[in-house]
Amino acid sequence: MKKFIAVLAAVAMAVLAVVALPATSAKADTVTVSGTIESGSTSQLIKLKTSNGTMELKVDSNTDFGDYKLVIPGKTMTCTLTYGTSDAYWHIAKVTSSQVASNAEVNKSDLTTVSGTATSFSSAGDIMYFDTAQGQMNIKLDSTTDYSNCTCLVQGSKYTLKIGYGSDAYWHAVYIYDGASSSSSSSSSSSSSSSSVKADATVSGTIKSNSTNDIMYLSTSDGDMIIKLDQYSGSPRVLYVGQSVKVGIVYGDAYWHAVSIN
Repeated sequence: MKKFIAVLAAVAMAVLAVVALPATSAKADTVTVSGTIESGSTSQLIKLKTSNGTMELKVDSNTDFGDYKLVIPGKTMTCTLTYGTSDAYWHIAKVTSSQVASNAEVNKSDLTTVSGTATSFSSAGDIMYFDTAQGQMNIKLDSTTDYSNCTCLVQGSKYTLKIGYGSDAYWHAVYIYDGASSSSSSSSSSSSSSSSVKADATVSGTIKSNSTNDIMYLSTSDGDMIIKLDQYSGSPRVLYVGQSVKVGIVYGDAYWHAVSIN
């Protein structure tokens, strides 16, 4: 009986040693994990579902997101971790996932500043749906976006963006800053745009929800109009669904074309 108890005690001590070992060795180790970001993640704590279960990973001032700062539920993330001896959390040291590249040319010489909330992201992580005081915008994110002034992009958080118009007819985020500014200032392109072409007529109305980057559906007092937005429309500007505008138009190729928007 004494021999059995001695064996049992030895086994118990061995089990305790095995359980305690990861905690002590982890404090000095760096590990790399991959998993899927879960909902409820924030800019301070990311919930990552791995093959071994869900981990809660701290983000701190030393975290290096590289060129990929999107914290999107359902998105795969690979990161290197260090153990925080003071708080018993794993901390993200470096994120090695990469951002989507873009072939579009972006006009960075004429930027517009907008503030708002990141309501969601596309499944590919290349479009941010951005809710502003004037309406929702679809803004492209790519490998040229400068994230150096924001911690990371999280659904539901507020940001200030400097955006430029791209050759793919999308607004692109050129610079992203944490938090929304109290007054979102814009470059001249956000107030009005016009070309050197003289308008045949001027119409006033409200932009409808089925408008796209190259076609404006305008609700006027005389009915709905379909107006093309192209090289005759002058410098690109920020347009929103529900926005009231005055549009100078010319007729050509069976369409009205915008030559000025105010």
